[in-house]
Amino acid sequence: MNKRRSWLMTVLLLILMTAGFAFALQLNNTPNNPVDLFDHQKNLYANAQVWGLGETITTYKSNDRDYLWYFDQADSGIHSGNNCGPSSIQMVGKWVDKDFKLTAEDIRKDFRPLGGWWYGEDINGSLDKYKIVYQVKTIEDKHDLMFIIDAGNIAIINNNMDLITRNPNENQRTNRYYDYVTGHYFVVKGYLTVDNKTFFEVYDPNNWSATYQDGTPKGQNRYYEAETLLASMLQWYNQAVVIYPKAN
Repeated sequence: MNKRRSWLMTVLLLILMTAGFAFALQLNNTPNNPVDLFDHQKNLYANAQVWGLGETITTYKSNDRDYLWYFDQADSGIHSGNNCGPSSIQMVGKWVDKDFKLTAEDIRKDFRPLGGWWYGEDINGSLDKYKIVYQVKTIEDKHDLMFIIDAGNIAIINNNMDLITRNPNENQRTNRYYDYVTGHYFVVKGYLTVDNKTFFEVYDPNNWSATYQDGTPKGQNRYYEAETLLASMLQWYNQAVVIYPKAN
């Protein structure tokens, strides 16, 4: 009887430990968890060359938040393959308001619920519906995008990813990290200058659970060269949807 009771207690303890680990893992993946922005910047400066950026960072500007607001479109329901637009809205909604609760799947239900690509009218319509303050601006060169960041804003852009160079080095964090190329929405949130070359810091939702060796999603804080990013926009859609912070 004692042996059986001991065995049962051992099984119960293992179940409780497993449940506790699963809860902790879920907690770590919750978008409201605090983010150490200094830690990311420190890693960026320390790994600039390893990440494929160059040797010396002379300028870095990022309009980030102290909580997670990056989302992978793979988790956005049956239309996930075309949900770069809804996922970008989810990200900027969370950037504007930490308490923004809508998911890309929710947003898709409000705009083209039967599936298919999103267009400018869907981006603007969803921003209007969810009362996110924005302005559409024409982009002519990299300085137009840099000015948006310098002003404390972020932007949704639509480009042709075929013109972003595919980086074959899976450990680097520059340029395109996937083979699927077409028109694509993502968020520009910062920029940096390295060895006189400019990169834009983006949140690209086309991630599909891809991670670097440290577990970071590859679409989170990816760095696209300014020249190719601008070329990919000007060839496809030369406007940026500027997202403004919520007024105090």
